This record gives sequence, C-alpha cells and structure tokens, in this order.
Amino acid sequence: MRSLTWFAIAILAVFAVVKLGGGSGGQPAGAGHDPTLTIHFNAINTYNTVTISPSDVQCGHYHGGKFPNASTNTLGQPNGMCSVGRDVPPHVVVAPIKITYSGLSGSVFIQSGNAVPKDNGTQWHLCGPNIGPESVCHGPQGKPGPYQFSVKNFNIVGLGPTSLRPWPTCDVNFDVDGRCHAHRTQSQQEGFNIIGPYWQKNPSTTWSVTITWIAMPAK
Repeated sequence: MRSLTWFAIAILAVFAVVKLGGGSGGQPAGAGHDPTLTIHFNAINTYNTVTISPSDVQCGHYHGGKFPNASTNTLGQPNGMCSVGRDVPPHVVVAPIKITYSGLSGSVFIQSGNAVPKDNGTQWHLCGPNIGPESVCHGPQGKPGPYQFSVKNFNIVGLGPTSLRPWPTCDVNFDVDGRCHAHRTQSQQEGFNIIGPYWQKNPSTTWSVTITWIAMPAK
C-alpha cells in the first residue's frame, strides 16, 4: 500500500514539472499574447486637380452678322456671336459652368484650342490681344478677321470678359480678386462669349472648341 502511495506521488511530481516547463520551452503558465490596435485616418489631398460641370454644352443666344448673312441660330457673318450663359451686366449675368479646384493651395490656368469643323476642314484660329503678332485679330474694330475667332470667359461677380489664349494663362475669372489663386474646394461659375470670323468659306455647319483648365501647384 505504501509503494502505491509513493508511486502516485511520483506521477504527480512528473506532471507538475512538465506543466511548469511548458513541455517544449513555451510561455510560462498564465502568460498571454501582446494585444495590438490599428488606427485608420484620412490625409488631405495633395494632388492638384480641376473638375468642371457640365463638360459638354451648346453655344446659344446667337446674334450679330449683317443682312443677308445675319442669323439667330448660327454664327452669321461678319463676326456673328454666341454665348454659353449670358453676360449683360449689371442685371443679367448667367455663368453655367462650375469649375472646382482641389488639392493644396495653388492656381488655376486656362487655355483655348482652335475652332474645329466636324468635317475636319479648315480650322478657325484663335485671335486676341497679347497672343502675338501672328494672332492679332484682323477684322474691323479689332474683331476676328477671315478664318479667325475669339473666346472670352466671364464670371458671375462681374470681373468682365477676358480673352483666352492658345496656351495656359492665369484664369483671372476663377479668383474673385483676379490674382490667379486657388485654395482647396474653391469653386467658381463661368460663362463664355464666342465671336466668329469676319468671313470664311468652310462648308461645315457644325463646329467645336475645347477649353482646358489646368491646376498648378503653388510656387
């Protein structure tokens, strides 16, 4: 009977040694794992971008030209005009294009392409002040000459129409102070006036011009 008691004690002792040692060098009895916490957060957008809405419009409010080549639904000759929005200050100024800037503070630039006919014939070249000798408007009273046209943008606060150029220049109508400065989430409403050529003989009746805005980081 005494031998059985000692045998039981020996078995218990072996079990206790194995339990305390972890059996294979593991953690001591009662030890836990190291808990971790993951925190998610958002950072400010540092990429300078410009978005516009809408991005495709029809010119309207046709007027100008002289009989018998005047028109109320197309650009007549000479120097027929149309507009996107209305610029009849101080009572009627409608600027339907919304330009929104995002990213770190910077500037917004703008440029215009040529007027391109749907049939890919002879294009009208952009003309206006401060573009260069080759782009001076050759029509009467400084208006576009043959195969020339001009584009001006304006805003709802009445800065006034500003001639666009064929390369990026400061969009002074985007900033109400005309300083070409843009801050995050800033937006502006703009409209456009188009003046057609003194005369042209391209048979195409459908034309388009592409206006491009460019977000520039601060210097």
